[in-house]
Amino acid sequence: MILWAYLSGTSIVLKLLQIVHLSFLLTRSLKITFSAFVCCVVLFSATLHSAFLTSSLEPRLWAQVIMFAVFCVIGCRYDLLKVDKLFWLLAGLMVLLTLLFWLADFNFPVGKGRMFLDDNPSGIIKSTINGFGSEVNYTAFFFILLTTVWALQSNSIWLLFAILPISVLQNADIGFLIFGLVFVTFLFKRAYVVPLVLLIVVAAIVLILSFGRQEAFLILGPRAILWLSSFDVISRFPEFGSGYENTREMIESVVVDFDKQYYVHNGFLEAGMAAGPTYAIFGSLILIYKLISFSVFENWKYASLMGMTILFVMFNSGFLGSVSLGGVLLSYLIGVPSRR
Repeated sequence: MILWAYLSGTSIVLKLLQIVHLSFLLTRSLKITFSAFVCCVVLFSATLHSAFLTSSLEPRLWAQVIMFAVFCVIGCRYDLLKVDKLFWLLAGLMVLLTLLFWLADFNFPVGKGRMFLDDNPSGIIKSTINGFGSEVNYTAFFFILLTTVWALQSNSIWLLFAILPISVLQNADIGFLIFGLVFVTFLFKRAYVVPLVLLIVVAAIVLILSFGRQEAFLILGPRAILWLSSFDVISRFPEFGSGYENTREMIESVVVDFDKQYYVHNGFLEAGMAAGPTYAIFGSLILIYKLISFSVFENWKYASLMGMTILFVMFNSGFLGSVSLGGVLLSYLIGVPSRR
């Protein structure tokens, strides 16, 4: 599941293979948790409204609804922390090839108009890596996720320190936040640490954004401008959003000199623009409920995975129903039984 989510952004053929594989997995079980079922209903309703709003029935949107439900079902059936040797063999091979190509300066197209090696210099040597996932941040998060799953599966907190060089290599500041969250949670082995850390991060972001555009830009970079601009878009459509297809156009209308390669870099705000603040808030409440549920049953390992995924989505993209790596993980984790 994780490997497919990482690779499928580079090719339509891989997306189709991913769907075939998921269909095979579904034949083994169709159970779903109650919270995941409620979230499926909300996502379906929001997507239906978006279709009416934009007068478009784009198949991609309905595919997201289906994929969200599929990953919720898979979350109920399969345990990410009990992956087998085949997974680690394939993941290890992918990581090894990535590092070999990087060291050899072997470059080639990987989709989305990008090359395997990025143009930006790395924090260590050479350049950052778009990788097989075709984007620097996604490749960084993929490596960090593998490291975290390995550490949780083997109960070794020291493996988490591999997140630090990955973050430096990819210039991924979010990696340091993820390291802090998972490390502290691992250290105390208490699931309630995750929502507390997330609360601190969100409070800090809100405080920084309250300083104004110029001051926030100095601290958070271009994301601050995009986030503040997304608030303007949401205020224009406070009930049901502007529709999924219109979010890029809406952002361009409120940001001067908008770089068309940019997206909002926040899955929650993108959901708020597309389907309205009510939808984004309700989706966020579902995630909060799941974190609290993990805390009640002291499931600190899965709470860690959800916390790091939420952090990634907060600074990049993905939300309920998204087929990106962050969106897939959120969907999967909502489907995970809290007692696991």
